[in-house]
Amino acid sequence: PLSLIDLDPTVQVAVEIPLRPNWSIQQEVGYGWPSLGLFSYQKLADRAKTTFRARTQIRYYFGPNLTRRGLQTNVPTGFYVAGELLFKEMMHKSDREIPSPNGVTVWPNLPKRETARIQRNVYALHANLGYQGVPSRKHPNFLVDVYVGVGFRIVSVRQTSGPSVIYSNGTVGEALRFTRFVPFDGTLRKPSMTAGVKIGWMLKSTRKAKKK
Repeated sequence: PLSLIDLDPTVQVAVEIPLRPNWSIQQEVGYGWPSLGLFSYQKLADRAKTTFRARTQIRYYFGPNLTRRGLQTNVPTGFYVAGELLFKEMMHKSDREIPSPNGVTVWPNLPKRETARIQRNVYALHANLGYQGVPSRKHPNFLVDVYVGVGFRIVSVRQTSGPSVIYSNGTVGEALRFTRFVPFDGTLRKPSMTAGVKIGWMLKSTRKAKKK
Protein backbone atom coordinates (compact mmCIF):
# COMPACT_ATOMS: atom_id res chain seq x y z
CA PRO A 1 0.00 0.00 0.00
CA LEU A 2 2.92 2.46 0.50
CA SER A 3 3.48 2.40 -3.26
CA LEU A 4 0.36 4.56 -3.60
CA ILE A 5 2.16 7.51 -1.96
CA ASP A 6 5.41 6.98 -3.85
CA LEU A 7 6.58 9.64 -6.30
CA ASP A 8 5.84 7.01 -8.97
CA PRO A 9 2.58 5.55 -7.61
CA THR A 10 1.68 1.99 -8.63
CA VAL A 11 -0.78 -0.72 -7.71
CA GLN A 12 1.34 -3.76 -6.82
CA VAL A 13 0.74 -7.46 -6.27
CA ALA A 14 3.22 -10.18 -5.31
CA VAL A 15 3.39 -13.95 -4.93
CA GLU A 16 5.85 -15.72 -2.63
CA ILE A 17 6.69 -19.40 -3.14
CA PRO A 18 8.61 -21.42 -0.51
CA LEU A 19 11.57 -23.29 -2.02
CA ARG A 20 13.17 -24.96 1.01
CA PRO A 21 12.56 -24.72 4.78
CA ASN A 22 14.59 -21.48 4.97
CA TRP A 23 14.31 -20.16 1.42
CA SER A 24 11.64 -18.58 -0.74
CA ILE A 25 11.29 -16.50 -3.91
CA GLN A 26 8.91 -13.57 -4.24
CA GLN A 27 7.89 -11.96 -7.52
CA GLU A 28 6.14 -8.60 -7.54
CA VAL A 29 4.72 -6.51 -10.38
CA GLY A 30 3.02 -3.12 -10.40
CA TYR A 31 1.47 -0.63 -12.79
CA GLY A 32 0.66 3.06 -12.42
CA TRP A 33 -1.17 5.55 -14.60
CA PRO A 34 -1.28 9.39 -14.63
CA SER A 35 -4.44 9.79 -12.54
CA LEU A 36 -3.42 7.24 -9.88
CA GLY A 37 -1.59 9.71 -7.62
CA LEU A 38 -3.45 10.53 -4.41
CA PHE A 39 -1.61 13.79 -3.76
CA SER A 40 -0.90 16.92 -5.76
CA TYR A 41 2.88 16.44 -5.72
CA GLN A 42 2.45 13.11 -7.56
CA LYS A 43 0.24 14.57 -10.28
CA LEU A 44 2.29 17.71 -10.79
CA ALA A 45 5.60 15.87 -11.01
CA ASP A 46 4.92 14.00 -14.25
CA ARG A 47 1.32 14.37 -15.36
CA ALA A 48 1.56 12.29 -18.54
CA LYS A 49 3.44 9.32 -17.12
CA THR A 50 2.81 5.58 -16.88
CA THR A 51 4.90 3.31 -14.67
CA PHE A 52 5.70 -0.40 -14.77
CA ARG A 53 7.57 -1.91 -11.82
CA ALA A 54 8.91 -5.44 -11.27
CA ARG A 55 10.73 -6.71 -8.18
CA THR A 56 12.27 -10.15 -7.59
CA GLN A 57 13.46 -11.26 -4.14
CA ILE A 58 15.33 -14.34 -2.97
CA ARG A 59 14.75 -14.64 0.78
CA TYR A 60 16.48 -16.53 3.56
CA TYR A 61 14.43 -16.88 6.78
CA PHE A 62 16.25 -17.23 10.09
CA GLY A 63 13.29 -19.01 11.70
CA PRO A 64 11.30 -21.12 9.22
CA ASN A 65 7.99 -22.53 10.42
CA LEU A 66 8.11 -20.05 13.28
CA THR A 67 5.71 -20.73 16.12
CA ARG A 68 4.10 -17.47 17.22
CA ARG A 69 1.17 -16.88 19.55
CA GLY A 70 0.18 -20.53 19.47
CA LEU A 71 0.26 -20.75 15.68
CA GLN A 72 2.46 -23.01 13.60
CA THR A 73 2.66 -21.98 9.93
CA ASN A 74 3.74 -24.18 7.04
CA VAL A 75 5.17 -21.24 5.08
CA PRO A 76 8.31 -19.24 5.95
CA THR A 77 7.77 -16.51 8.53
CA GLY A 78 9.98 -14.51 10.85
CA PHE A 79 13.05 -12.36 10.25
CA TYR A 80 14.73 -12.68 6.88
CA VAL A 81 17.45 -11.27 4.63
CA ALA A 82 16.87 -10.90 0.92
CA GLY A 83 18.63 -10.07 -2.29
CA GLU A 84 16.40 -7.92 -4.46
CA LEU A 85 16.47 -6.97 -8.14
CA LEU A 86 14.24 -4.04 -9.10
CA PHE A 87 13.28 -2.83 -12.56
CA LYS A 88 11.15 0.26 -13.12
CA GLU A 89 10.12 1.69 -16.48
CA MET A 90 8.39 5.06 -16.75
CA MET A 91 7.04 6.36 -20.06
CA HIS A 92 6.34 10.07 -20.41
CA LYS A 93 4.22 11.30 -23.30
CA SER A 94 4.25 14.96 -24.23
CA ASP A 95 1.53 16.05 -26.65
CA ARG A 96 2.46 19.69 -26.48
CA GLU A 97 4.16 21.55 -29.27
CA ILE A 98 7.56 22.62 -27.94
CA PRO A 99 8.72 25.98 -29.40
CA SER A 100 12.31 27.01 -29.86
CA PRO A 101 13.78 29.75 -27.64
CA ASN A 102 13.20 32.41 -30.33
CA GLY A 103 9.51 31.59 -30.54
CA VAL A 104 9.68 29.89 -33.94
CA THR A 105 8.29 26.38 -34.18
CA VAL A 106 11.08 23.85 -34.37
CA TRP A 107 9.11 21.57 -36.68
CA PRO A 108 7.11 23.86 -39.05
CA ASN A 109 6.09 21.01 -41.36
CA LEU A 110 4.73 18.77 -38.61
CA PRO A 111 1.26 18.86 -37.02
CA LYS A 112 0.85 21.41 -34.25
CA ARG A 113 0.47 18.67 -31.66
CA GLU A 114 3.18 16.01 -31.98
CA THR A 115 3.73 13.30 -29.37
CA ALA A 116 7.22 12.88 -27.96
CA ARG A 117 7.82 9.73 -25.90
CA ILE A 118 10.54 9.65 -23.28
CA GLN A 119 11.47 6.51 -21.36
CA ARG A 120 13.12 6.49 -17.94
CA ASN A 121 14.48 3.12 -16.81
CA VAL A 122 15.73 2.25 -13.34
CA TYR A 123 17.70 -0.89 -12.47
CA ALA A 124 18.44 -1.46 -8.78
CA LEU A 125 20.04 -4.10 -6.60
CA HIS A 126 19.25 -4.10 -2.86
CA ALA A 127 20.14 -6.08 0.25
CA ASN A 128 17.05 -6.15 2.48
CA LEU A 129 16.29 -6.98 6.10
CA GLY A 130 12.68 -7.69 6.95
CA TYR A 131 10.12 -9.46 9.09
CA GLN A 132 7.05 -11.34 7.93
CA GLY A 133 4.61 -12.71 10.43
CA VAL A 134 1.06 -13.48 11.50
CA PRO A 135 -0.10 -10.53 13.66
CA SER A 136 -3.40 -11.99 14.86
CA ARG A 137 -4.39 -15.39 16.23
CA LYS A 138 -7.94 -14.79 15.03
CA HIS A 139 -6.77 -14.46 11.43
CA PRO A 140 -3.99 -17.05 11.04
CA ASN A 141 -3.78 -16.65 7.26
CA PHE A 142 -3.25 -12.89 7.35
CA LEU A 143 0.37 -11.74 6.93
CA VAL A 144 2.24 -8.47 7.45
CA ASP A 145 5.67 -7.95 5.91
CA VAL A 146 7.93 -4.99 6.84
CA TYR A 147 11.35 -4.44 5.26
CA VAL A 148 14.17 -1.94 4.65
CA GLY A 149 17.13 -2.18 2.32
CA VAL A 150 20.14 -0.45 0.81
CA GLY A 151 21.98 -0.85 -2.48
CA PHE A 152 22.63 1.01 -5.71
CA ARG A 153 20.71 1.88 -8.85
CA ILE A 154 21.37 2.72 -12.49
CA VAL A 155 19.16 5.30 -14.21
CA SER A 156 18.84 6.05 -17.91
CA VAL A 157 16.56 8.55 -19.69
CA ARG A 158 16.07 8.23 -23.45
CA GLN A 159 13.70 9.68 -26.00
CA THR A 160 12.19 6.81 -27.99
CA SER A 161 10.03 8.60 -30.59
CA GLY A 162 8.66 11.95 -31.74
CA PRO A 163 10.38 15.29 -32.39
CA SER A 164 13.44 15.98 -30.28
CA VAL A 165 12.73 17.73 -26.98
CA ILE A 166 16.28 19.08 -26.83
CA TYR A 167 16.85 22.43 -28.54
CA SER A 168 19.92 23.13 -30.60
CA ASN A 169 21.33 25.19 -27.71
CA GLY A 170 20.96 22.24 -25.33
CA THR A 171 17.89 23.46 -23.40
CA VAL A 172 14.45 21.83 -23.07
CA GLY A 173 10.91 23.20 -23.05
CA GLU A 174 8.96 24.25 -19.98
CA ALA A 175 6.95 21.00 -20.00
CA LEU A 176 10.05 18.95 -19.12
CA ARG A 177 12.39 21.45 -17.48
CA PHE A 178 11.64 20.55 -13.86
CA THR A 179 10.88 16.84 -14.34
CA ARG A 180 13.00 13.69 -14.29
CA PHE A 181 12.43 13.18 -18.02
CA VAL A 182 15.19 15.26 -19.56
CA PRO A 183 17.09 12.85 -21.87
CA PHE A 184 20.83 12.51 -21.32
CA ASP A 185 23.67 10.44 -22.75
CA GLY A 186 25.01 7.52 -20.74
CA THR A 187 23.69 6.29 -17.39
CA LEU A 188 23.54 7.62 -13.85
CA ARG A 189 24.78 5.46 -10.97
CA LYS A 190 23.90 6.33 -7.39
CA PRO A 191 23.14 4.82 -3.96
CA SER A 192 19.64 3.51 -3.40
CA MET A 193 17.35 2.82 -0.45
CA THR A 194 14.10 0.90 -0.24
CA ALA A 195 11.45 0.35 2.43
CA GLY A 196 7.92 -0.93 2.49
CA VAL A 197 5.02 -2.66 4.18
CA LYS A 198 3.15 -5.50 2.52
CA ILE A 199 -0.06 -7.21 3.53
CA GLY A 200 -0.90 -10.69 2.33
CA TRP A 201 -2.88 -13.87 2.68
CA MET A 202 -1.52 -17.41 3.04
CA LEU A 203 -2.94 -19.74 0.44
CA LYS A 204 -1.71 -22.70 2.49
CA SER A 205 -3.54 -23.35 5.75
CA THR A 206 -2.19 -22.87 9.24
CA ARG A 207 -2.86 -24.96 12.29
CA LYS A 208 -2.60 -24.55 16.04
CA ALA A 209 0.71 -25.62 17.49
CA LYS A 210 0.60 -28.90 19.40
CA LYS A 211 0.83 -28.55 23.14
CA LYS A 212 3.79 -30.27 24.73
